[in-house]
Amino acid sequence: MTTSNKVNVTINGKSVTHESHKAQDVSIEETAVTIYPSPNESFLSKKGSRKEPLFQTPQLHALFQKLQWKHRFQRKRMLLRNQHRNVRPFSKPMITAVIAAVFIGCTFGAVILMLFTGNSVSQHDQSIPTQAAQRSSAVTIKEIPLTLYGIQNGLFATKDKAEEARTDLQKKGVAAAIYKQGTSYAVLIGLSNQKDQAVALEQTYKKEGVSTWLRKVDASSSKLHVADRRDEAYMVNGKILLQNLITLSEMTAVSEKAQASISKDFKQWQAYRVKQEHLWSEGQRKAVAAYEKEVGATIAQLKTNKDSRVKQAALNSFIAYDSLMKALQ
Repeated sequence: MTTSNKVNVTINGKSVTHESHKAQDVSIEETAVTIYPSPNESFLSKKGSRKEPLFQTPQLHALFQKLQWKHRFQRKRMLLRNQHRNVRPFSKPMITAVIAAVFIGCTFGAVILMLFTGNSVSQHDQSIPTQAAQRSSAVTIKEIPLTLYGIQNGLFATKDKAEEARTDLQKKGVAAAIYKQGTSYAVLIGLSNQKDQAVALEQTYKKEGVSTWLRKVDASSSKLHVADRRDEAYMVNGKILLQNLITLSEMTAVSEKAQASISKDFKQWQAYRVKQEHLWSEGQRKAVAAYEKEVGATIAQLKTNKDSRVKQAALNSFIAYDSLMKALQ
């Protein structure tokens, strides 16, 4: 039986029906789809090869699209997986570099700190007690200046002669003290911070028939060796305490307010000695104790308002201060 087969073919968007006559048992009508490039594309590739059209049935075309989308999805997931493997926010090289940078920075900072401060930053040094950590090495005080005006009764070559003159003056009720300067021994009967006050005191003694002459007393000290840097302030405050006592000793009467003020200063000065004397040498401790004793006695005499006793106590405090400065040299 002769049958005719009709095949619908689409060529460049135009439908063409092709009919062929063959001996077939059954009349079959087939529809095919021819896929060409888009109108904007050429039939020739860049290399000049011709692009062959792809004929598919609708079922094959649908299967092809399904496989194509699945292939694209798997490829995209593989790319993402590779991207995660290759790019890590905290990779081993990065972590190693950060640790190395921190270690180098800390080490360099510690070295700079030691160079500029001279102190170690080790755990051993941090465990030192506070009192020992605050202690510094022995230092030298360049100078503690002190200039006074003294009323002198006599100057002697030997200490025995000076002691005889002092004893005679004290029996007469005149304050007197031996002050060694160089190889000579001077007998002082009065001290003042100001020259005009010293002149007034000298006139008073002359009226009483006491031999006097006015002289400048340079009691400045230099190259003093102390155990701690803070001792310098302590010694300077001791000098100021002496100057205040000399000023008060020239007054005929000292107010209770002035007495309370200098007593407070003296107690604060003593408090420092209690904290620091364990660092001092035996000679320094003895010299400080002697000076402290005389200052305390002078403050006690201020309350009596007895002129000769107050002046005598002030002279004794000056001699003790001078002994302290010499003990530190």
